[in-house]
Amino acid sequence: MKKSVLTIVLLATLIFTLVGCGGGVPANMDQETYNLGNDALKIMEEYRNDKMDADEAEERLTEIADKLQKVKPKEEYEVMNSSVHTEVFAATVNIQQGDSVIDEIDSLKKTLELE
Repeated sequence: MKKSVLTIVLLATLIFTLVGCGGGVPANMDQETYNLGNDALKIMEEYRNDKMDADEAEERLTEIADKLQKVKPKEEYEVMNSSVHTEVFAATVNIQQGDSVIDEIDSLKKTLELE
């Protein structure tokens, strides 16, 4: 009886540990692109929630887009780097035009595998 209870407790602990370890850098993306994408996502969220004005959001996203262009990922990571860069650039354009960034937030979350 004690062994089966201990086994169940250990199995539950293992399952919760594995679930908690989910996420992280997608397999086809380098760490730097992932970090810059997350930084951009935070800026977009702050702008969307009126915690950052358009000028500051545009400036900071432009800096991130510039950094993404300078990242030299391995060949197998180039597509994801381009995707993140495109989404950040699109958000910057939307902010310039006074449009919403909700679609870019959703798209970037999917690219970064945060959903």
